[in-house]
Amino acid sequence: MSAPKIVIVKESISELKSLLKKSSSLIIPRVRMLIEIKKNEEQGISKRELADLIGVNHNSIQKWRGFYLVGGIELLCSHKKTGFRPSVISKEEHLVIGSLLNDPQNGLRGYNELMIYLEKEFNKKIKLNVRHFT
Repeated sequence: MSAPKIVIVKESISELKSLLKKSSSLIIPRVRMLIEIKKNEEQGISKRELADLIGVNHNSIQKWRGFYLVGGIELLCSHKKTGFRPSVISKEEHLVIGSLLNDPQNGLRGYNELMIYLEKEFNKKIKLNVRHFT
């Protein structure tokens, strides 16, 4: 078994704990990793031990340590996730469609009728993404 990789964390534990309080849920495990590395700075800690302590995959630890070594805390705390794609349907249109779908007398009877209605009333063509239904 190889020796654990020694990573020198420049930030203090108090700085990291302060950052932890301000971080998003995506960044929290990364900062927790730095705290554990800082605590074990002299003897080192393996990526598998870190993964067990933090509750993530050891490959994530390896990637995050690499980010920190290359770009410091700035790179480690950045991410490219932008969130969900904005809806094609506005809130007002969503309310109209919802009332039609819940109307037993004059409602829409299926996907095709909904697509025809959207195109006719709101001039919108929407493609169904079937990846999410498998």
